[in-house]
Amino acid sequence: MFRRIDFEGESAPQLWGALRDRFGPVLDLGVEGGAGRALGRLIDDVADRKSSGLQVQAEAAHSAFLGCWFQMESLEAGHSNPAAILRESIRENYQHNVNIKQLCAEVGQSREHLTRVFKKTYGIEPAAYLRHLRLNAAERFLLRSNLSIREIALRTGHAGPAHFTRSFIAANGKSPRAFRNR
Repeated sequence: MFRRIDFEGESAPQLWGALRDRFGPVLDLGVEGGAGRALGRLIDDVADRKSSGLQVQAEAAHSAFLGCWFQMESLEAGHSNPAAILRESIRENYQHNVNIKQLCAEVGQSREHLTRVFKKTYGIEPAAYLRHLRLNAAERFLLRSNLSIREIALRTGHAGPAHFTRSFIAANGKSPRAFRNR
């Protein structure tokens, strides 16, 4: 199956141009890969007009771009790179209730071993990378949307608004509301 989508906007040509320059003009993402699924959902949502608002579409497009990049890096490095596979899995699932230990088991490695390999490869532990992705997404939602704190917490994989607020304060030194109102 072939799917094609064109992206517009200020940074789209740079982002997708970098992807094309590194991996070629046609990306074989497969139907089972996370990036292929993300792009497919994006195309279907835009075609069905399910994506409400430019911000939601931009977030989905950015997520699809990162998914493509990470999946192609993983393929380029070979499937023998468990850290790349774990990073892709975290990227695909950060907005859900994910368990690093379970993701490591799916890669076929112990959490302790894969944490060491991941940190050596990327300079950050998998759990910290997961927190980083969630908090960056939350910051974008706070700055560019009118979603409630509860909705942002749910969309970014936090257990709830209280957990999200505690994590946000720990990382940013201010509450989500204060961050939004600055």
